[in-house]
Amino acid sequence: MENRNSSASLHHEGALNNTFKYQVYSAIVISIIQLITLYFLGRKLTAVQLGIFGVYQMIFRFAFAVFEPGMFASLIQKHEISQKLLHYLKRFQYIIFLIFVVVLLGLFYQQWIAFGVEAIVLFISILVSAAIAFGSLHHARLILVNKQFEIAFLFTIAHSIEFILLFSMLQFLPEIYCFTISLLVRFCVFYIGCYYLVRKTKIEYSVPSIELNEHRNYGLNYCLMQGLSYLQGIYDNILIALLFGPAFFGIYVLACELSYFVFSKINPLFNKSYFPVLTSKIKHKEESFTMIQSVFESFLYVVVPIYLFLFFQSGTILHWLYPDKANDLLMPFQYFLLIAFVKSLTNLVFTMYLAYGKTKEIFIWNLVIAITNYLFVFIFFIVKVDYERFMLFMLLYSILVLIILSVKLFSLLDLHGFSKITFMRLSIYIAFSFLSIFAFYYYGFNFIISSLLYLICVLSLFYIVNKQKFLDLLSFKIV
Repeated sequence: MENRNSSASLHHEGALNNTFKYQVYSAIVISIIQLITLYFLGRKLTAVQLGIFGVYQMIFRFAFAVFEPGMFASLIQKHEISQKLLHYLKRFQYIIFLIFVVVLLGLFYQQWIAFGVEAIVLFISILVSAAIAFGSLHHARLILVNKQFEIAFLFTIAHSIEFILLFSMLQFLPEIYCFTISLLVRFCVFYIGCYYLVRKTKIEYSVPSIELNEHRNYGLNYCLMQGLSYLQGIYDNILIALLFGPAFFGIYVLACELSYFVFSKINPLFNKSYFPVLTSKIKHKEESFTMIQSVFESFLYVVVPIYLFLFFQSGTILHWLYPDKANDLLMPFQYFLLIAFVKSLTNLVFTMYLAYGKTKEIFIWNLVIAITNYLFVFIFFIVKVDYERFMLFMLLYSILVLIILSVKLFSLLDLHGFSKITFMRLSIYIAFSFLSIFAFYYYGFNFIISSLLYLICVLSLFYIVNKQKFLDLLSFKIV
């Protein structure tokens, strides 16, 4: 019988594929739940309320970026743990959270209120942030002992409870409170479940000779890097909110949520499976590039046809979901789809670099990018840039960042490019996927027929160009 909980072979591909399989099962259920929630979010909330909810998301997602796993990322990267180390890292995590709350309330409280964010919504965002900051340790400990099946199960349960609670509360409370409170409950349920599992799990502690300063430095760099990464990634939100106000910002946020849905579901599937296994391979001084190449290849086979389909069918999808907002959503939605695809590749490169412990280098990179981004915000705010030109700028800018980062990171890690066979297979697959969706969409097929034909065409093409990879992915194997 397969031992899904064993950490002895964490650096082998079997552990990666098992983790990926459990994440897929969970992601299918969670994606259905979140799609339904997103549908009602766009229909129930006004444009102004969507803008307020967008601010709420900015706060808790910043906290998630900084604190999950935050200071405890070093446990996973270095595969070491002790009671002394845990107490040491917790102290730093909680200090950073305290600074976060002081800055949030002390510097920005008046700005949140002026933007229309009610005090109770701001308070709930702090509670969500606290749940993440205090609960992420238990999640990291479960990852360390390879409890990926249990983690995936908890994710599913937490999202399901959030979903049930949301639609129960919609009958009694204002919509904005329902969406914010239900999200708080989701995080609380998940981390309480993690805590319970940790208490029931036997964890082998490392020898006392752990270098505490190395863990501290990695964790601090990780928190700073992730915080800066998030801040430099939302410069557009800040500019749009400043230039156009809450109602326009609400439409912008909804378009962003829809277009990044694939990114938010597929990238974590790969990263959560990939990161702990790659770090273990590096620790055991095993060859890792073959696995890196295979993960990238698997990722492209999955995401390219999805993004092509969403882009070409975007008008139909938006009119079906939000008929009253579809015209306003279409342009930013299509731009965001292109940007999300580019950033999904950048995200994988970051994961690879993190596995090699390069947090300081990424922190410096993010600092430079953050300064550059907010310099653009200042310039665009002064000249009052129009909406579409700004979206085009963001697309070109994200492509430039991906190119520079990829060249820099791959040269630093002394890796080689894809093999010629891999490159040819992917090129043929992408080219014919594009041609097929273009033909089905522009030559008079309706939405249902073109979708089915495109699915059949893509699956057949995938099978032809790379039969083994096709069969591997059907078996949840990404390497």
